Amino acid sequence: MTFFVNNFIILNVNTYYRYFIKKNIKIQNIVTIEYLDINKNFHSEEETHPFSEIAYVDSGAIICVADGKQTKLNRGELYFFLPNTPHYYITAFEPDTKLFIICANCKAAILDIIGGKNIPDDSEKKEITDIFSEAKRAFRFPFDKKLIPLETSDFGAQQLTEAHIEILLTKLIRKKLSVSPEVKFVTNSEDFNDKLVSDIIKMLKSGVYEKLDLGDITKSVHYCKTYINRIFKQNVGTTIMHYYYRLKTEEAKKLLNKGLSINEVSDLLCYDNPNYFAKVFKSSTGMTPSKYRKTIDK
Repeated sequence: MTFFVNNFIILNVNTYYRYFIKKNIKIQNIVTIEYLDINKNFHSEEETHPFSEIAYVDSGAIICVADGKQTKLNRGELYFFLPNTPHYYITAFEPDTKLFIICANCKAAILDIIGGKNIPDDSEKKEITDIFSEAKRAFRFPFDKKLIPLETSDFGAQQLTEAHIEILLTKLIRKKLSVSPEVKFVTNSEDFNDKLVSDIIKMLKSGVYEKLDLGDITKSVHYCKTYINRIFKQNVGTTIMHYYYRLKTEEAKKLLNKGLSINEVSDLLCYDNPNYFAKVFKSSTGMTPSKYRKTIDK
């Protein structure tokens, strides 16, 4: 911009820069919103779909079954189903049960850490209320599998419905991350991934003489199974449990070299029985423990 003062041209040297906001969570589309009255005979069909699903119990209680595992949700509790998770709902025989379901496409990898049961705080519950409130202003109620826009809806109601879903997910993720304050999270950060993998490996190595499973590891690092397995495999090239049993096999070799019997090694490394130990050992080395012992003797 230029302007004149006493016949002199004055140049405005102010420069303005545009900053494009980084969106960690972005809803691509809303698939469906449902509000269900659950009776004592309720049993939904199992389904698997490529989008995420949020189930919030507005009153009463419901049982969610995901990957064959049952989880009871009471009033004010939420379950986040990751894409491609087989799941269904069954009655918990609680009177006046109402279930609020939101299905949407959102591809952010960080969503994996909120997979499963969540207990929303008051701020997050308010977002759920706002989603429901704006959805009623945007779509025909009661909601059904297919959302039908109102012919005369409130200005921006659809956009606000989507925005409140993004805010809810963001708040749930923030809370989950705050459980591990020592972990500095940056989306898609190599430093974060490296530390997470390092922590898991440290735990596996210190637990060689124990009987660890994925449940123990998820409780320790505060992230869901799907997420930690994916990050681990990307960085190490194998699954967590395969890596763990590989560590056990290397330790078993050392113990066999020291002259311990196969039964003793199996017990020390907390295998269920010697046969299972032999099976794991052979899958890693290509030979049974007894054959490996013969190679040592030779």
